[in-house]
Amino acid sequence: AGRDTKELKLHITAPYDAPEGTYKGMLHLDAGKAGKADVVISVVVIWPVDFNISSSSPYFSYPPFSIDFGPLQLKERGYEQRRLNLTLTEYYRYKPVRNLRLSTEGEYSNWLKERHDFALIPPGESRNITIVIQPGLEAVPKHYSWTYYLSAREISAKRVQIRAKIVPLNIPEMIKYLDAFRESQLHRSYPSSEYIISNGTELLQDIERSEIGVEDWRKIPVLVRATLSLLDALNNSIIHSANRDYDHAVENLLAASVSTSTISSNSLLNNDRIFGYATEIAASADRTTRDVVREEAKMLELRAWGIKKAVEHAQNDMSKLKEDENVLESALCYQHAATLYGLLNERQKRQECIYEKSKMMDWHDELVSDATDLRIRAEGIISDSRERDLVRVWNRYLLLNPYNYDTFSTSYETAEGYFERASHKYRLAGESLLYRDTISELKELEAERSSIISLFFFSCILYAIIFLYALNRIVRGTMAYLKDTYEREIGDIMV
Repeated sequence: AGRDTKELKLHITAPYDAPEGTYKGMLHLDAGKAGKADVVISVVVIWPVDFNISSSSPYFSYPPFSIDFGPLQLKERGYEQRRLNLTLTEYYRYKPVRNLRLSTEGEYSNWLKERHDFALIPPGESRNITIVIQPGLEAVPKHYSWTYYLSAREISAKRVQIRAKIVPLNIPEMIKYLDAFRESQLHRSYPSSEYIISNGTELLQDIERSEIGVEDWRKIPVLVRATLSLLDALNNSIIHSANRDYDHAVENLLAASVSTSTISSNSLLNNDRIFGYATEIAASADRTTRDVVREEAKMLELRAWGIKKAVEHAQNDMSKLKEDENVLESALCYQHAATLYGLLNERQKRQECIYEKSKMMDWHDELVSDATDLRIRAEGIISDSRERDLVRVWNRYLLLNPYNYDTFSTSYETAEGYFERASHKYRLAGESLLYRDTISELKELEAERSSIISLFFFSCILYAIIFLYALNRIVRGTMAYLKDTYEREIGDIMV
């Protein structure tokens, strides 16, 4: 009568080991008087394929898939490198994973590298991919993030979020350097340096746990390096001073003063957690530096005064004068003390040391001038004596005239006295090079005088031998003449 529509449900079951492909079949429909029909049915068998992502690395977590490399610190030759292995496992066990594709999105994605040595993943098996991160020197201190895509044939892309934090400091090494100063002479002599070390260590440890802004990151590396430079300079100044190397001691204290200013100007940070550490470092650095500088300034001023008194007492007797006690050394100590008092902003003490230093330099110049005048006079006396009293034979001077002996001796003794007085003045002045030159000239003059006198006595002995020989000849000749005369007279008588 009327038309009606009914749905027929057809259930098709494929064997589990049926190969992939398209299968066709014919369905015969017989509706009696309504008619018959054939329907072609196509069945496509597709094996499933997919993979799981896993890793034993502490950097890896899921769900969702993510990798957090944590803080990457600046080492000696660049930022540190980190890596982890991702394990891809095909889990349907029907067919392999083919045409694996890897890609990265994000700023500086070239920092990320992947390494694998397989073309496919067999059904049910696992393969490893190594992901390596190596930030370049263009990195700035902040958090970076990337999206890492893994896809394959018939498998949609899986996303892995990757994060890393750039820290432009080698924190473990910095902490190690700070701890090493607990064994230094600075720490033993000035316990206040412990506040610098402990607050610096806590600041570095907090950096890894805190969120640091870009503005603070501009100051923190400068602050930390200036702190290490300060401790090193203060410790070196103490060591140099103990070794009586006062020039380098003062140089290190000047460097320490610069480091203290650098610490102070970079201690105002926005991060509340590390702000307290930074301000405490700045306060302790200023306090410790002033203590070391003041102690060194007092020592140098006292040393300058002691040397001054020793030189005054040694003008008549130099036997008790030490090697490093002289006018120039006293002036240098006053100069160093004035420099350090300037760092402490103690103007009156600085002016006093400058005044004493100028007095010592005037005395130094006077001693050098007098010594130089004595050397010139000695050289003039020697030149005159050589021309007047001696005879030059090749490169030697000889005293051949006994009548010149007294004037020769007087001239050379006077010159030696001038050289000796000049050497004393150079010694008091602190001109070691001129002192050694004068002593060398004095020894050469003494050796020359000794040589001339030795040759003179030798020539006198030679003169005596010649004189005696001549006298002997004269006596003998006279005796022979008298004898001949006597014999002639006797002969005349007999004749």
